[in-house]
Amino acid sequence: MRHRSFYFWLLTLLIISASGFYLIDLMTFKPRPNGAISGNGNPAIIVMFVAIPIYAALLVLTSKLFYHVKKVSKIKKGLIIFFISLLLIFCVVGEINEVKWHLDILNGGPNNPKSIIYGWGWFNQYTNTIFFNVNSFVFGIALSGVLGCILSIKKNREGQQA
Repeated sequence: MRHRSFYFWLLTLLIISASGFYLIDLMTFKPRPNGAISGNGNPAIIVMFVAIPIYAALLVLTSKLFYHVKKVSKIKKGLIIFFISLLLIFCVVGEINEVKWHLDILNGGPNNPKSIIYGWGWFNQYTNTIFFNVNSFVFGIALSGVLGCILSIKKNREGQQA
């Protein structure tokens, strides 16, 4: 029964977290062709205050999931770490492309006088999706999985030495 509860919460947090990231994307302003800017502030920040702790809880449960996998050999855990590391690399490349795309759309960063976000800083109503996107979502989950595997291997090594 305990396993069902764990998987229920893992799936629930995954769905809520993904929905939170999606809502942040929906609430991020898109630059207008005429260059006009929105003075409405950053409405997505409300969702962020809810989404971040839920996402953090998801990452903890994901790490626990990979940590407590018992019937997997060290070699298989090594392969899991290898393939998840490849996924992490793809996420980093995707994130770099995401940032470049946003900078092109915004005509540069906050230090560029021609930029839509000039003088606003990196965190504003036009740049939410630089930080909250599919790449960062998957990266966090994959990294917590790798961490859980590494800690599990380390625990098993210490157990064998004792």
